[in-house]
Amino acid sequence: ALLEAYRNSPAVTALAAFFIGDDERRAQYVRQSRFRLCERERPLYFAAPSEEAEYDRLAEAVKGRQVLNQRVGILVARNQLVDRVAAALNKRGVPVERAVPQIKLAGGGSGAIFGNGVPKVATFHSAKGLTFDTVCMPRLNEDSFVRFRGAQRRRILFVGIARAIQWVYLSAVDGEPFEEMSLFQAAASSGKLVIQK
Repeated sequence: ALLEAYRNSPAVTALAAFFIGDDERRAQYVRQSRFRLCERERPLYFAAPSEEAEYDRLAEAVKGRQVLNQRVGILVARNQLVDRVAAALNKRGVPVERAVPQIKLAGGGSGAIFGNGVPKVATFHSAKGLTFDTVCMPRLNEDSFVRFRGAQRRRILFVGIARAIQWVYLSAVDGEPFEEMSLFQAAASSGKLVIQK
């Protein structure tokens, strides 16, 4: 188990390899580093056939990132969506913490503890200044962004995407209107984003 370098950057892997005495085991350790693959992994936009399918795929994405020992932030536009997304993920066996001010938590609750590896669900505004290995941004549709228009919406989306260190997962229900969808399509056309249905 100590020879698995799945979460190490190439520089850390190279340094740690100096402390392995056996040449063959040292070479095996260096080959196991997967960090470089994560760096090249393009962001993914999933166009779900339904809201339930969107939550199913979100749960899969979060579980997959947890296996990689990544810190996951799930960002949404409104406080009401924090509770809705948290409930949907809990229903699918993915425990999460809601990272919103204590006063806003529905039914009380203890909020988020950022020292643990439990995925955090927060609004874009609550996430300012935070970083996560992976950022998931579900429910990208007009209903979610009713309070935001034009440049303000683009700034909010930028803030969300910029919280990610290694990977970004975006999702919406296919066919639900979203003004910024043209930006995501342009990003996909230029090879900066993968769109899956």
